Amino acid sequence: MFTSVQFIDKDNPTSILWIAAVMAISVVVSFALTLIIGFEDIPVEDDEADMTNDGSVKLMAPMTGMAKGLHDVADEVFSKGLLGKGMAIDPEDGKVVSPIAGTVTTVFPTKHAIGLTDDNGVEVLIHVGIDTVSLNGEPFTAKVAAGDRVAVGDELLEADLDAIKAAGLPTTTMVVITNSDQFKDIAPVAPGHVSFKEHVMEVFHHDKEADTEPAMA
Repeated sequence: MFTSVQFIDKDNPTSILWIAAVMAISVVVSFALTLIIGFEDIPVEDDEADMTNDGSVKLMAPMTGMAKGLHDVADEVFSKGLLGKGMAIDPEDGKVVSPIAGTVTTVFPTKHAIGLTDDNGVEVLIHVGIDTVSLNGEPFTAKVAAGDRVAVGDELLEADLDAIKAAGLPTTTMVVITNSDQFKDIAPVAPGHVSFKEHVMEVFHHDKEADTEPAMA
């Protein structure tokens, strides 16, 4: 619109009509082609998808399966919350993906567990199976290393669930916020089926006003 004036021919006053006609045709043709051919929206990356408007952090499902309360896990270290609050999943397959956007802080030598820290300071432990440390890493294939940057949905490890079951061990996977005491509340999803990228847990930050001690008189 603003650059069209430079195409006006002072010796040919009707040139402005041709310019207007070409502009109109270009708009109509572009609109028509868009309707006919269509276009695809560019997907939004999930790197910041875990932070909600109210400042809480939502975790996605790291595995597909049946979610249940941490208190139902057959391991007192987890069921009593000794490592923190969280949830558990009885997985349908062995693919484990990142529930957050952040950094891999720890990959256990036996590869049965991975520690992550998200961009908001939430520390997450994903522990695949119960007592699977005794398997010396044989059923597990790590896809990341400590220090790696991960986005929501990036694959962390692959677990051979059949091998774990053959060893007589449960495949129940725990997802625990190991620094739970730094947050106001941890709210896991209700028991039921979950799949990748579904929200399964929400971490609520302390209210700043509540954390501020009143001044002494």
